[in-house]
Amino acid sequence: MQTINKIFETDRLFLRELSLDDLESVFQIFSDPIAMNFYPRTRNLEETKLRIQWNLDSYEKNAFGLWACISKETEKFIGQAGLIFYEDVNGQEEVEISCSFIRKYWRQRFATETLRACIDYGFHQLNLQRLIGMVHP
Repeated sequence: MQTINKIFETDRLFLRELSLDDLESVFQIFSDPIAMNFYPRTRNLEETKLRIQWNLDSYEKNAFGLWACISKETEKFIGQAGLIFYEDVNGQEEVEISCSFIRKYWRQRFATETLRACIDYGFHQLNLQRLIGMVHP
């Protein structure tokens, strides 16, 4: 189990920094047309790798990004969640809470559990004054 760079934990999960070792796991989300329904399109393996690298760069630059969600019970990657910069919301840069999970883990309240913890982390550990959540209408 990879626990290096653990950020925080919830009742059922721990969140750690993504790594390029997570490529196949993240690709399960990005290649699934249903999971990516509200994104412009699915992503191929190379685009998924670039997205992981984007998060690695964000950790260095911002001290946050999307983190790997690891089941405490199975020690498996089940999704990603965290905080990301959203560059233009009514002309302002905002920090958004975000998550996506492998579809077989949907409807188990992992998103609710994880996003609540991300909100708490953003306000209490990073001392952010504001967080947003973007929802597709």
